[in-house]
Amino acid sequence: MMMRFNLANDASVYDVSPLFTATPFDQWNLTHLVKSELLNHRPITMRAGGTSLGGQSIGSGVVIDVSKHLTNILDYRPEDKEVDVEPGVIQDDLNNYVKADGLRFAPDTSTSNRAMIGGMIGNNSCGSYSVYYGTTREHVKSVDVILADGSETTFEPLTAKVLHDKLNLQTFEGSLYRTVFNLLERHGKQILENFPHPSIKRRNTGYALDELYRHHQPFNPLGKPFNLAPLICGSEGTLAVIKQATLNLVELPKHRQLICGHFESVEAALKIVPSLLEFNPASIELIDKATLDGAKANRQQQQNRFWIEGDPQAVLVIELFDESAEVLQTRLQAHQAWLLGHQAYSAPIIDTKDSAKVWEVRKAGLGMLMGKVTRKKAVAVIEDAAVPVHSMFDYYQDVQALMAELQVNCVYYGHASVGLIHIRPEIDLATAEGKRLFQTIAERNSKLVKNTAVLCQVNMVMAEFARRL
Repeated sequence: MMMRFNLANDASVYDVSPLFTATPFDQWNLTHLVKSELLNHRPITMRAGGTSLGGQSIGSGVVIDVSKHLTNILDYRPEDKEVDVEPGVIQDDLNNYVKADGLRFAPDTSTSNRAMIGGMIGNNSCGSYSVYYGTTREHVKSVDVILADGSETTFEPLTAKVLHDKLNLQTFEGSLYRTVFNLLERHGKQILENFPHPSIKRRNTGYALDELYRHHQPFNPLGKPFNLAPLICGSEGTLAVIKQATLNLVELPKHRQLICGHFESVEAALKIVPSLLEFNPASIELIDKATLDGAKANRQQQQNRFWIEGDPQAVLVIELFDESAEVLQTRLQAHQAWLLGHQAYSAPIIDTKDSAKVWEVRKAGLGMLMGKVTRKKAVAVIEDAAVPVHSMFDYYQDVQALMAELQVNCVYYGHASVGLIHIRPEIDLATAEGKRLFQTIAERNSKLVKNTAVLCQVNMVMAEFARRL
């Protein structure tokens, strides 16, 4: 009973009690369990770390928790920068395992000490460095999966001959390949026209069919070998159950350092982000005044706030990577001068030994806001809504207008480099009025995001038309 209670929640505001829960002790047991539940026609929800903010890891059917036992690093090939892992491996544990060889798994979530690979694949996790490394999808080579009929297969890069053979299989797997292949062949161009613009790195709208059509053979003759693994990334466990995955690793940056631009307003900070991307940053993170002030009440964090100058309404924390220490310092100086010439009233370069203190302020400040002893909490209702970077300022203004209309205070922070701002409205979900407000904000913001993306595409088309004239 306690297990059912614990697994009725994740990091979201939702509460859904499962029919029952299970913790398979190895891959054979997982396969047997999934097949049994498929025969009984019971819905399955896969769960790893349970860090999802949208209720993805809870369900009313059977919750299968891989965090207890499916936690093995199966094979590690540092010379190939590859590793085979089970879905319950924690991100930090994996990175600690390969760190001695100067490697890491590129996606870097804020929940890295508990987020697990299966969940990261399920929601195509990204983290602060997605502008530099991309998403989980770009770093998953293959996945061993259980399909909806209980059969097992591996989704991996295929040669033209193997793809031909897969398309001709008279099995459930063969029908999957034919369905996806025919869909791309017949409707590829329409998919590209109707999916979010490719400049939006942080998006999981539907399944990543546009990625297959844009980047994979035979639809792109110069692209990667055809591989259905990218389709699993971001599918939230709806297409297959992951038994294990082969991941590509990246080299750790040789040198890295932060610079923190201080601004009199969030608007001033957001306006310059598109131009900052020309400096090839590894990340640009926005922290608003509410989050910065949240750490003031914590005595330890008061010491960590040494880098904050004055009373900024917003800070852009910018991180640069470089192979050369000398080149990095030159870039930082140029970056600092540019910021001071573009509305930043201060832009301290942070000593590398103090970098963690910057992130501690953000983490602690956000934690204090979440834990305030008030009826109204800053809740995750607009979470991971991403827009084109060039449209981020316009989107922010629209959200500000919406919150003013609804008379709601809001917290803003997140991955400005990729057009993603976490927006946390302060709502009392214990009341009927608060629940209605939650739904209103969710519905109206979804329209804002869609309209912003559509307007961006129209503007890009017009700009290209004007260029050709």
